[in-house]
Amino acid sequence: MDESDFHCIICLELPPNQVQQCSNGHIYCLDCWRKMQGAVPSARVCGECRSSLPEMNRALAAERAIAGFPATCGACGERMTRGELATHESACRARERQRR
Repeated sequence: MDESDFHCIICLELPPNQVQQCSNGHIYCLDCWRKMQGAVPSARVCGECRSSLPEMNRALAAERAIAGFPATCGACGERMTRGELATHESACRARERQRR
């Protein structure tokens, strides 16, 4: 599997954090899932297979897979996994210099 297998079916981006899924495993980023949850309950269906969507249905295996994909810090260029990126960015000295 590659990164494209884990893109949100709505925004077509790789989810940056929590991943939700329909009962058939189609993946949504948390932002798109929340937007859909605001709809009338009978209208909440998967955009791919049209199955009804539950309130929440986390895809923990997808979250673990995404966390293992390579990432690069936008401030310093250091390579790491996506799972390590948030922690790195909060302490990245180059990022601190950019904020000033």
